[in-house]
Amino acid sequence: MHDDHAARPERLESDRNAARFEAAVSQSVRKWLDRNARDIDFSGRPWILAVSGGADSMAMMHAAHRMFPGQRLIVAHMNHHAREGSDADESFVRETAAGLGLEFEVGHWRPTRDTHFEADARRARHEWLAQVATRANASAVMTAHTLDDQVETLIMRLARGAGPWGLAGIRPCRKLPGGAAVLVRPMLNLSRCDVLGYLEALDVRFHEDPTNADVANQTRAWVRHVVVPQLTERLNPRFSAAVGHFAELQSEEQGGLDDLVHRRAEKLGIARFEAGVLRISLRGYRAFGPAWLRRRMLRMLWADHGLPQRSMSHDHWIEIDRRICRSLIRGTVGRFPLPGRMSLEIHTKEALIASFDEDSASESRIDGKTVSAPVDLPYPGVVEAENLRIVLEVVQEVPTFDQMRRIADHTCALDAAMLRPPLVLRRAVPGDRFDPLGMDGRHQKLTDFLRIRGIMGQAKGGTWLVEDRAGIVWVVGLGVSERAKIRAETKSVCMIRVEPGHESKGTSIR
Repeated sequence: MHDDHAARPERLESDRNAARFEAAVSQSVRKWLDRNARDIDFSGRPWILAVSGGADSMAMMHAAHRMFPGQRLIVAHMNHHAREGSDADESFVRETAAGLGLEFEVGHWRPTRDTHFEADARRARHEWLAQVATRANASAVMTAHTLDDQVETLIMRLARGAGPWGLAGIRPCRKLPGGAAVLVRPMLNLSRCDVLGYLEALDVRFHEDPTNADVANQTRAWVRHVVVPQLTERLNPRFSAAVGHFAELQSEEQGGLDDLVHRRAEKLGIARFEAGVLRISLRGYRAFGPAWLRRRMLRMLWADHGLPQRSMSHDHWIEIDRRICRSLIRGTVGRFPLPGRMSLEIHTKEALIASFDEDSASESRIDGKTVSAPVDLPYPGVVEAENLRIVLEVVQEVPTFDQMRRIADHTCALDAAMLRPPLVLRRAVPGDRFDPLGMDGRHQKLTDFLRIRGIMGQAKGGTWLVEDRAGIVWVVGLGVSERAKIRAETKSVCMIRVEPGHESKGTSIR
């Protein structure tokens, strides 16, 4: 009896902690609902819960199930097949979802290269979650990022030279491409300690990913277990709370600035989006403001309309602005390609940003220079475009070092397992970056790579590139990427041969 009385205060405190946790999650979700009520129809549409089986996502799943009993919830789990426990994680999440009476979706992804696992896995996971949301007509995808994730992300972004929006950290919510659903992080103000306390109060099991403690190989794990504790000890015992507060201020101010940019763009009638094409008025663009504000407006329009921006660097935004401004001064018109298989097409009164039209001519002219549109490369197969014939083969016989040395300049051998199709052949554009062979995965401006090899000025625009979804894999005739190089463990090889001087009308594929 005495022991029972002694346990009651602890139980009451545990219940209070659980109630505070659920209230915080509920408040975040309701704030998201209020903020997006004008743009998104929520009636009868499900929410997708991204659940790995770890502590954070298990807490989110149980909190959502308890706090929103009438809401249709779909549990989505991505199996990365990266370690022995991956299948056990999938089974655990599947069984837990079934026990709560929730629908379950599973996706599968395998790493295609030895480096950049975290970034590749995150990209694959987000792409798959967006597909699940589209299929289910969901209004939201919820992820279980916490305050600890926010702190780690900000430290890494600061070290890598992030801009103002980057220093706003992980955003509480943002629209997914297409604008029909929102990515929501309802636990961003809660710490990992809060999560563990909640799970203990509910007696909920979770799986621990051993890579989260791998400080030797995982950058985020090193920041979490080494950097943050030292900064907390030496600088501020409330370091995480302080960084979270900084991120909130940055997010509020950057969001407020974006609102001002939105209103100014609407007032000047700068842009409209029709049939997948972003149309920008040149007259309104001229009056918008200084270069940094124009670039911010471009990035905002890109994000608003779900245009691909993963491969867009700061140099690309500068180049788009420079091209448009030069057309205003000189009256030049034309088209040039952008990453993500997009193009900027400048006319006398407006600039168009859109995907390349495969049925259109394979080239246009800018300032008297020919600029070619990207060409899809069949894998394997043969494609003819302009005066080129491109042959792609997948072979199981890995070339020896001597054979590699004898390969002609316009032929390359790539590790097929490291490629992320589809493959595209295109011309180089300002802002391109590349991870040349021998630089251990470090990226270099393509202009610097070419300058070292004596290619400068107008000649740079004639450089052909082959790229996959992750970036440039071959600068034709000059070098392959570190990511796609042949390794000792390579099992199959993608051979690409570009034959100049082949007479072709238009583009044909076979």
